[in-house]
Amino acid sequence: MAALLVINSSFAGTSNGVVTRISNIDSGIFVFEAGTMNSRIGCSVVGNEWAIDVNTAAGRAMQATVMLAYSMGKTIYVQGKGACTAWSDRESAAIVITQN
Repeated sequence: MAALLVINSSFAGTSNGVVTRISNIDSGIFVFEAGTMNSRIGCSVVGNEWAIDVNTAAGRAMQATVMLAYSMGKTIYVQGKGACTAWSDRESAAIVITQN
């Protein structure tokens, strides 16, 4: 009998590039744009933007990485959660990595 394992991250969006826009939305949501989305999920309909809930320690750490990359002109890689949980029309970021 064969088993099929489905990992949610396989349905998540990804992007890589320089951070070109940052903003804050009500209730502690940080939004940013980084390069071009290589893939996206259905609920993510606003440009190439990602959302992070900065009410959590993990969210604040990702925000710091994005802000550092933005201030230094560094390229980042972003992988999403596969859901728009932080803000309804932008995919929530799960991983943010500086690349150069």
